[in-house]
Amino acid sequence: MKARVAIFIAIAVITALLFVGLGVRKSDLAPNWLAAPLSPPRVSGELVVLTLRGPTTAHVLPKSSTSDADIESGFEHDLATLFAKELGVTLNFKVVSSYSGLLQMLNANRAHLAAAGLSPSAELRQQFAFSPSYKTIQYQLIYRTKDTRPKNTATLGNRKIAVIAETPAHDIARDLTGNNPTLAIVVLPHEATAEDLLVALDSNRADVALIDANAFAISRRLHPELSSAFNVGRESKVAWAFSNIADYDLQQSSVKFLKKFVQTAC
Repeated sequence: MKARVAIFIAIAVITALLFVGLGVRKSDLAPNWLAAPLSPPRVSGELVVLTLRGPTTAHVLPKSSTSDADIESGFEHDLATLFAKELGVTLNFKVVSSYSGLLQMLNANRAHLAAAGLSPSAELRQQFAFSPSYKTIQYQLIYRTKDTRPKNTATLGNRKIAVIAETPAHDIARDLTGNNPTLAIVVLPHEATAEDLLVALDSNRADVALIDANAFAISRRLHPELSSAFNVGRESKVAWAFSNIADYDLQQSSVKFLKKFVQTAC
């Protein structure tokens, strides 16, 4: 009996550590046997979409004088809302606390798709099917304008560069340290946002930061003392990632919808 109790406690501790390490809340990812399998949106009448908190994905607008409820907005949120309307279903939009947690939930089939500014890298394509690209993402090196502007990555020296843990920007920063061994990486928690990176610069916790150009363009007015030094890495395409339960109808509907969206936006 004591042995069984010890095993149960050990499993509980390991599970808790996994939730903490990956930045996933228990409410985000319950055990598989507790979760009812999702049906196709046209069957259930609901499209479940995962995203991350951020200026280009989903953020809460200030309450208006006519409503006491918070209003979600953001490019990814609004695009997913239009897609759900096109399908004739309701949207269940879930904001996950971390990048790694989002990928884990998608792998666990807790949603039909993820709309979180994801770039369909070779590694991610091994795990998920992707929609057509509907925009691009470019990382930029952000610095304080009162400091000397870095000319390129070779001139970063012993600066401290801020990134969010286990994101594409974190991978880029790791690569930069290969040619800049004195470059120090300041890693913010999984749940951090682009705004948190900018605050890290304002508070002198870091000297520079790697941020999506679109996110910086939105937040720049709140940080006039910060500016972009140069682009880092190649421009990447952004697409929706589908879980394994996303049926053919949903994926083909996304192709038609995004094609029409891109044509209208151009």
